[in-house]
Amino acid sequence: MYYSIDMMSDSSERVPYNNPEFPLYAGRGRISAFRDMAAASHWHDDIEFGIVVSGKMSYCVNGEHFMIHAGEGVFINSRQLHHNYSSDGCDCQYLCVLIHPLLFCENKYVRENFAMRIISNNSFAYTVLKDSNEWQVNLMNTVGMLLETYIGNEDFSYFTLQSMSYQIISMLFQHLPTEEKRSPHVDRRLSSLRNMIGYIQSHYEERISLSNIASAGKVSESTCCDIFRHQLNQTPIFYLNRYRLEKSLSLMTQPELSVTEIAYAVGFANASYFAETFRKHFELSPSEYRRSRA
Repeated sequence: MYYSIDMMSDSSERVPYNNPEFPLYAGRGRISAFRDMAAASHWHDDIEFGIVVSGKMSYCVNGEHFMIHAGEGVFINSRQLHHNYSSDGCDCQYLCVLIHPLLFCENKYVRENFAMRIISNNSFAYTVLKDSNEWQVNLMNTVGMLLETYIGNEDFSYFTLQSMSYQIISMLFQHLPTEEKRSPHVDRRLSSLRNMIGYIQSHYEERISLSNIASAGKVSESTCCDIFRHQLNQTPIFYLNRYRLEKSLSLMTQPELSVTEIAYAVGFANASYFAETFRKHFELSPSEYRRSRA
């Protein structure tokens, strides 16, 4: 089975914290765990760190694409639209740590004078962490130690994790860039994209047209297509159909449902188009997929 990001209706990720009562996620992953070697574009309130252990991995943050190699990493700030993917079909092993601002925002003074200055900085959407930069190497090492402490050691204290979180936020604050106002045009396009993705995820079972998607983002149809192409490198309808197909997989495990019923349940107008699209995406017919999961 492939891994999929659990997203809410506004395209924000429902982060699978290791302990639901403690808002921190740490884990190891491979890009091959995602179908098509690409995670869905998403955002969350947490700050995120990705560190490549082997291979290389591409990222897209707010429409900007870049690649990181083994020994390098990336910091992604709170509420930035992003996804990671393989640009050449090769696998990549990486570490991932997400820290919710609640861990370092409990004190009002710290929240207003330090934490908020980081997560609300328009010039700090993301930073590529290089193995040739001393403070960035120290940051990656601390992130790595946090992960090893959390998932590789049964005898640990949550106070230790809290302390490491503060070390991480301290390093980020010490290297905070001078804030420059981001273009309102860019902000509007990102806001439109979030709204359009949210609309698709909330209404995928219904009949949706390009006009419906564009209206959700309060943009024209041509601008809608341009935003999806620039930010996600795909068309709105491709995103819609892919989302519907992903939703169909859980229904495939219910033998009482026919392929036609599943097609209608996830928003396809007819079973033949569903089957055709399913085969193109998964390289299996719906029936073949069902037999492979039996």
